[in-house]
Amino acid sequence: MDDASSSSFPVRHKKFSVNIKESKIDIVICSYDDQFLVIATQIGTMGTIMHAR
Repeated sequence: MDDASSSSFPVRHKKFSVNIKESKIDIVICSYDDQFLVIATQIGTMGTIMHAR
């Protein structure tokens, strides 16, 4: 698992990779003042963005 985090401008984020059933999944978690954005991808780019409350 590759792990890196940043607390610099503009948004704090943490990114890492996991292997699930021999597929590499990249995950990025961005922390805003009142919410989180979680991105999971197998192709290295963002696809559909969903907003849940």
